[in-house]
Amino acid sequence: MAENCSPARQNPATRTLCCDSIPIMKVSRWVHLLPISLLVYAIPAHANMGTPLMWGTLLHLYIGNAFIGILEGLILAKLGGFGKIKSILTMIAANYVSALWGFNTLGIVAEQLKSVFLSEDPLMGVRYYFYSLIAVAIFLTPVFEYPFVLFLCWNRPRKWIRSIGLCLLAQAISYAILIPYYSWATSTTLMTELDPVPISEMERPRDVSIYYLTPNCAEVHRFDLGKLSDHEVFKLDIWEPNQTFLHIELPRLLARVNGELIDILLQKDYRDEEGMLVLSGLKGECVETPLFPTYGHDFTDFRNPDDRTWTFHGPHSWAVEGIKGFNKETEERVWYGLEIPYIEWYPCNGTILDGDRIVFQLEDMICLLDFPKKRIARICQGRGPVVIREIQRDSFPSATHPQS
Repeated sequence: MAENCSPARQNPATRTLCCDSIPIMKVSRWVHLLPISLLVYAIPAHANMGTPLMWGTLLHLYIGNAFIGILEGLILAKLGGFGKIKSILTMIAANYVSALWGFNTLGIVAEQLKSVFLSEDPLMGVRYYFYSLIAVAIFLTPVFEYPFVLFLCWNRPRKWIRSIGLCLLAQAISYAILIPYYSWATSTTLMTELDPVPISEMERPRDVSIYYLTPNCAEVHRFDLGKLSDHEVFKLDIWEPNQTFLHIELPRLLARVNGELIDILLQKDYRDEEGMLVLSGLKGECVETPLFPTYGHDFTDFRNPDDRTWTFHGPHSWAVEGIKGFNKETEERVWYGLEIPYIEWYPCNGTILDGDRIVFQLEDMICLLDFPKKRIARICQGRGPVVIREIQRDSFPSATHPQS
């Protein structure tokens, strides 16, 4: 095989290097299609290989800018009377410089927009953040690329006005490609198909309490979903979560049935195979939380088996997978995920309540999803929720200090 395919052989008839009977010049026509093939096939890979936005951004930065620059260069060369090679090389450089500066600048702008729109209620403000980020990107791109277009027009009459018009035309070409491209690469169903409302406006069970960790993992709180009241029930010993062994689902609380009572344990990281006892002696009903190997993507279920027409679970690898629902009777599927530039919210540690309502962790928020009404609300800031349907709440449960 090595002899047959030796690149040293030459076919005198075609005067091209060949491999067996296939001329390399003919093969090279297909080689030019390789980058396009990568754009089409590489992005929707297996979940463990990455997400569409992840691969889409890399392909845009390293390959897509060249294609956009060629297209812009050809159009500007025709309309502006520039040399094709000069125009193409200039616009390729413009797109790469714009992408480099743009992504760095957008990262800074994104943090400022988060502080404006996501500080109060992230669910209510994420749409404004997203649309504002798009507006800033559309504004910045012509600013970064204008000097390159001005360079092309430098020796032409009315160069300032002419360069502005051609620059805006180039951006129209770019965004005619990029807006559909990133619309496909991003996941916005949690933002666009669910209506965010305040928790006070949600229909919710009145006998459910949620025990959860504060975002800094320093306290355990209890949130009464009926009364919308929040209380600290236990302060944890001082300990620093080991970032090396954490995932977004961890640390979290776990529920264990102990006779007629309920214990709550703390699972610090994925090496913790037993959990530390934090609270004991709770009275009520709960569904035990699986420890391994499901982590947070298999939701616990309070519903009667006959009422489980819809099944729900969280993502296995990436935030883009979102909350997935499947109707066993109609085979209908739903999917609520959010992965947009500089934001990916990973839903996990969910509990399904009667009426297909789901309490779950979304990043550092605990949320309630009303699936039949397609509504979602932030309950509080926290992580690792345990849902208990309480029988009586005359006093706080006893507490046991975990060892750090």
